[in-house]
Amino acid sequence: MITVNESIPSRSAAGLAARDIFYSQFNEVNFYVEDEDQENLYLEILGKLFPRLLITQIFALGGKENVLKHAGDPVNAPNAPKSVYIVDKDFDDLLGHVVKDRANIFYLDRYSIENYLMEEEALFQIALESSPRSKRDQLRRDLAFKTFYGKAVSSLKKLCAYFFAVQRFALGLPNCAQKMEAFSTDGRVWEINSAAVNRYIKLVCDATVHAKIFPDAESLSTFLDAAIPRRGPHDANVCGKFLLAMSYHYLRHKVSIGNVSQDSLRYRLARNNSGRKLRPLKLAIRAYLELGRK
Repeated sequence: MITVNESIPSRSAAGLAARDIFYSQFNEVNFYVEDEDQENLYLEILGKLFPRLLITQIFALGGKENVLKHAGDPVNAPNAPKSVYIVDKDFDDLLGHVVKDRANIFYLDRYSIENYLMEEEALFQIALESSPRSKRDQLRRDLAFKTFYGKAVSSLKKLCAYFFAVQRFALGLPNCAQKMEAFSTDGRVWEINSAAVNRYIKLVCDATVHAKIFPDAESLSTFLDAAIPRRGPHDANVCGKFLLAMSYHYLRHKVSIGNVSQDSLRYRLARNNSGRKLRPLKLAIRAYLELGRK
């Protein structure tokens, strides 16, 4: 016999998008996000942000393109008042790709959801779970997470600026999808290796010069300084998955966390997250939902 769960389409883009039909009676609001297989993560996050809403299922549609397509499909228009689409900022604001004509599409104001999970208290609680006999004050001092995170963001800003250049000029080079470890320091994998970053920067500069986009490396650097705003959160244009990977390796260096994976760390950070950084998103979504009820 085929169960109800087995009858629900699950893998194709159309199948992922169609699952909301089966859960409409259990959700007061349908939330749609990008990352396939991250429903539990977003359920944890959104459940905290909207504790009074009945949310039993999050719909991860397998990519931003699918999310935006679903939001723009006229077939889904009648459900718009109770449909919320959340997408990563990525570099969309810098590239001019932000969709502005759909009130129920909400862009994060930092690069990705991982940027919001990096909190001192959340990481401290995970470290404490792994080392429950530790003295709390001493453990906090040993972790020194704020110092670590500030350095991590600073070390990634330049690299991510050149990731943006690759996308802006369609250079066809690997960029944000790379693993952070490709740029890490031997023996201190939680730190970025400046030599590896400089090699990548040279690769990007050579590509722009070869394509006759800029006459030299200095011209590209000047362009990036002007193109990437300094206002807003200091990690707004830093790849969150890189920050998560660096935090993962840093935590493993500081305490014994066993066979915890980066996926598990991501979820644990969400579970321990205060939601403070996500407050602007919460208020914007709440205003939209309240308007739909009028």
